[in-house]
Amino acid sequence: MKQMVNKKYDKRRALFCKLIKKSDTHDGYYKYLVTIGEKDGTIHKQPVYGRDMQSALNRLINKELTYKVEKKF
Repeated sequence: MKQMVNKKYDKRRALFCKLIKKSDTHDGYYKYLVTIGEKDGTIHKQPVYGRDMQSALNRLINKELTYKVEKKF
């Protein structure tokens, strides 16, 4: 795998997504490990569940947007 270089991005982006395993408790769901590049150049990894990779990324985005709204109230 290529070495990830910290660089600043114009917006947040998913750099890498890896399928980890099938969910033990919910049929049809999988666990993914998503590597996220932030605007300031930092990179972190976060586990996400979804029926496929696209639904996992959508769940991650919705969860973070909900957290931002809750934080403001």
